[in-house]
Amino acid sequence: MECGETPEQAAVRELKEETGLEGRIHTLIGVTTSPGTLYPSILLVAYLVTNYSGSPAAGDDACDLAFFSRQHLPDVAFNTHDSFIRLYYSVLAPSSACP
Repeated sequence: MECGETPEQAAVRELKEETGLEGRIHTLIGVTTSPGTLYPSILLVAYLVTNYSGSPAAGDDACDLAFFSRQHLPDVAFNTHDSFIRLYYSVLAPSSACP
């Protein structure tokens, strides 16, 4: 987050910077903390973003960008991200939840 930004504004800005997509926040998925290398604790906030527009393109923090079906999700680098994905499928998209 930049100074003066709300978490929601930061999420939408980061989405645009990292993917080239614009979207609208639908709902909060969750909030958690994780240990960091520069700081003892990092706050992570996950939102469900809908109504995308734009041309998908990897930003400066990514080497590639792709969409995956629930059945073919790749491994993710951080456990907290995996937790948010599982929370999404168990609470917000239960018809697609893991068995």
